Formats: sequence, C-alpha cells, structure tokens
Amino acid sequence: MAETGDDVICLAEDRMGRLWVGLYTGLLSLEDGRFRTHTPQLPERFVLCVEPAADGTLWLVVLRSDPPDRGPCRLLRYEPASGRTVFETTVPGLARQLSADAGGVWIATEDPAGL
Repeated sequence: MAETGDDVICLAEDRMGRLWVGLYTGLLSLEDGRFRTHTPQLPERFVLCVEPAADGTLWLVVLRSDPPDRGPCRLLRYEPASGRTVFETTVPGLARQLSADAGGVWIATEDPAGL
C-alpha cells in the first residue's frame, strides 16, 4: 500500500467509486488507481470505522494509536475536499461498526450502556 504495511481495519466505497481504507496508522483513499493519504488532517491516526455520507463527507471512528491508554473513541465527520473535521464527539466503549444514512448515524460499541 501507499505508505504502510499496516493491517487494514476497515473499508468503504463512496458514491464516486473511491475506496476508503482505515488503517492503524491513518486513512487512505484509492482514486484513479493511486492511493492518497488523509492522515495528517485527522486528530487521531487509528481509524476503526469509516462510512461515506451522501454529501461526500465521511463519518469516522478514530482512536489514539499510542498504547497503552488509547482514550475514548471519537466520532468525526471529515470533509475530504477541504481536509477539515466538521464535527467531533466522544463515543462510549470501543466502536465496532458504523452506519449512516439520511436518518442519522448508528454506532455499535462494546459498551452495553453505550449510546
């Protein structure tokens, strides 16, 4: 892959046909046969979940990549075009799955008291 030999944590394809790849060390997109890194723009590098939204933004769940204390998961709304995070909040528990549509965002976590 582009900059890493890291394990792929999650994959998603957006409406434009771009493949988004979440890694232990960041976020990549595959566009026109080339990988592009989006890692420098993210507040944390460990990308647990990625979900493209209809408006071209991405919903991401991220963690600090420095063990032993990774801190809480964080839910982000990321604008790839500008490289900006436009929304951020913490998520209780360790996120395992993320889904989004016009009705909202759903997150499956390991915390039974969770959301």
